[in-house]
Parts: sequence; C-alpha cells; structure tokens
Amino acid sequence: MSEGWRRKQYYNPRVLIDTGRVLDPQFDDTWVCLTGAELEMLRNLTQYLHRRSTFASEYKQTYYLAPSNEEWDTLSSLVSTLEEKLMGCEELLAELRAISRAIRGVSGPSSTTPGLVENYIDSGEFQYVDDYGAQTVVGDAKRCATAQLTYTFAYECITEIFQPIQEKATDIMIPAAMVAIATWVGTPALGIPVGIILATCWAAVEAWEESQLVNVVNGLVSAKNELICAVFNGLAIDAQAAHNLAAEVIDTIPAWSPIDQGLGFLLYSPWVIDRMALAYTNATAWAVLNVTPGYCDDCPEYIIGNDWYAKPVLAEAGTYEVEHTVNPGWDFVCHDFSVGIGEICCGVVFSVEDVVGDCDFKRMTAYDAECLASEAIFPNCTEDLGADDYFSVNGQEIDEADCKATLAAGYTDLAGTLRIVGEEDGAGGWHFGWSCTGTLTLVVKYIVFEGTPPS
Repeated sequence: MSEGWRRKQYYNPRVLIDTGRVLDPQFDDTWVCLTGAELEMLRNLTQYLHRRSTFASEYKQTYYLAPSNEEWDTLSSLVSTLEEKLMGCEELLAELRAISRAIRGVSGPSSTTPGLVENYIDSGEFQYVDDYGAQTVVGDAKRCATAQLTYTFAYECITEIFQPIQEKATDIMIPAAMVAIATWVGTPALGIPVGIILATCWAAVEAWEESQLVNVVNGLVSAKNELICAVFNGLAIDAQAAHNLAAEVIDTIPAWSPIDQGLGFLLYSPWVIDRMALAYTNATAWAVLNVTPGYCDDCPEYIIGNDWYAKPVLAEAGTYEVEHTVNPGWDFVCHDFSVGIGEICCGVVFSVEDVVGDCDFKRMTAYDAECLASEAIFPNCTEDLGADDYFSVNGQEIDEADCKATLAAGYTDLAGTLRIVGEEDGAGGWHFGWSCTGTLTLVVKYIVFEGTPPS
C-alpha cells in the first residue's frame, strides 16, 4: 500500500518534532514546576501535538515523512498522557499529605506551602532547576574541603534540622533549613532547586516515619571516608561527576532501605556540592570548623570498578577550547596521558560542549592529530561528533556495563576504541574544521584502564 500520504512539504514557520527522539527519549525523566501562566501556554500548545504534520519521522531534501499509523498511535497516547498531567497532580499531593500525616499526626505540604515556596523564589533563595552539575572546583585543597563540607552538610541536615523538629511539616522544615544553610554557606542568596529541597524534606519525613533516620546517620558515619573521597575524585571533573560517584557509594551502604538511599542521593545533589564550595570560599565559621587540611591525602588516585579502574582528569587540565577559522583545513586537539608498566588503557570518557558553527569534529590517531605521544587510543574516524557526552571505551576485557554505569550513565557509546598496552605515552586525538567556521569546547573526563590499579 502506498504511503504517499505521509509526504509533507517543509513550511518555514512550522516547528517540527523528531518522531524518533520522542519514541526513544534522549532525556531522563524529571519533575518540573510551572506557574499558572506557564500552564495556560502549554495546555494550548498541546493542540499542535494532535497534528500529524508536527512530527517528522524521516527528513528528505524537499519533503519529510509524517509518522506511520503505528508511530501515530503511540504518539497520540503520549500526547493524551501529557495533557492529563498538565491538568495537575492533586492525587500525588494528596498522597504526599496522607503519608506525612500517617504517623504521630505528621503534617506535610499545607495550603501555605505554595506561598512559602513563591516567597523563596522571589528572593532568589529558591530556583526551579538544579543547574549546578557543570560547576567545577579548582585545586586539591578546595576539592578536599568541599568534599568534607558536603559530608558534614548531609550529617547535620539530619541531626541538626530534621531530627530535632518535632512537628514533621515542610512549612516548619524549610524555614529551619534555610536559616541553617544560609549560616553554613555565608549568604542567603542560595539558589536552592525547589523541587529537590521539597523532595529532601519528604524523604526525611518518610525515613523518620520508618524509624530510619538513626539508621541513615549510622550509615553516613560508616561510609564517611568513602563518601569524602568519592566527591573529592568526582570534583576533578565537575559537581555532577562528584554526585554520581557519591551515589555509587550510597548504593553500597549496608542496611539502607530505598528510602534511605533516596535521602542520601538528595543530600549529595550537585547544588549541595557547589554551595559547599562557596562556603569554603566564604570561610564561614562553620566551614572552617569542619575542614581538616590534608584529609584527602589517603584517597585513592583511581576510581575502581569490578575489573577496571579510571583516573579522573582535572577539569583545568582536560578542557580544550577550539576555534576554527582557516579554510580549508583542520585544527588538531590532543590529550596526552601515560600508560605505566603493566597497565592497559582501554578508553576515554569525554564531552563536547558549546558547539557553534558547522564544522566537523572527529576522533583521529595521535599521528594524524600531531600529538606528541605516538600511541593512539582512537583510530581515524569519519564521524561528526556534536554536542554530547561520549563513552569511548573498548569493553572486550572489562565489565563495560559497570564501567559505564559508574562513570558515564546516559553517555553515547562510540565504537572502534583501541587499547594501549605497556609502558607508553598515549594520546587521544581529534580533528575540528575543514571548510567552515566554528568553535567548541572539548572536556576529557576520565582515562579508563583494564584490571586493577598499580600498587
């Protein structure tokens, strides 16, 4: 049967949505907070989602193909679900309130909570998103101090804020937390993501009602060194990496329930890590009291997996800003690293950011990128790497799934990565350019090795 009916002409004012990106989402699930005005706009905009011409399944030179009947059925179901969600989530709020009231007359979000939140938004103490993941911390001393303060923040949030408050209500918890945190950090303009602090309060209430807060404290104390070292190592890259590595430790704390783990993840959110760096910079009395110089001297140099290990690349050493203006031709980017006696390097984890222009960006051998080192971790590739996070690891001799989950969950896999065996100077090489103009930032995050770290 002909599918000529799927052919649609391009129309400049029309905004097209890629069918594949909807059916295979590129973003993780998240919570959003919307004002009444924003809801009004979005509810009306969903009318465009009922038009098959809004979606493009295949792009041709002079036309595109609208979704097939099977794709359209799935898209229609997704649109219907979205419209239901945009009508509000009173059931969820009711359940949260019921959970909060279930034991000892606990009260959760009340009718005053939205006004309380709006006041903090207006003052700048709350914001809608946690956009701190890319924040970096320069210098071992500051990274170690930030890691220690993040641990102390988590510990004291539980012992100094959540546990002492007898009335377990967000309207009581939030102001108490805001006063304490402003004192710790040294500024009231905190920029705390509102969804995360509300979720943290609710998670604390749930743990409290399960009589688990004492258990959470005990777990934190038992994992103190591992948590501090995880954040210290992760901050070699950025706050998101520090959060991810701390989450790996939290996953392994014995006897912690899923509720306990959820609270732990929230207390180690990127915004917390960034604000703790600010507390150290501000040299508040609380920060000075809770930092021990040299604490991280015994932290392992590597992140260790099942049968692999990785060395974090300091943000200041692994960041390359590239500009291409001379045409035709290529600009070369090299990241040199050492492979010691008995070591086997099997990959590089990196990100491409801030892409502007129409230049190509691809992995190349060390020779073709004019690197100083002779051993290449990449072959010559014909790809065009856009703004994304990349996991370029040869997984034939390692637990690749464990490596990716620890270092690069959600990153895009790149095939063809080589291995460097023995005592060599290795390099990752890239080409940027040809007949074009453009800029980008390359951030090398980890060098990955097989086996166990050298003793």
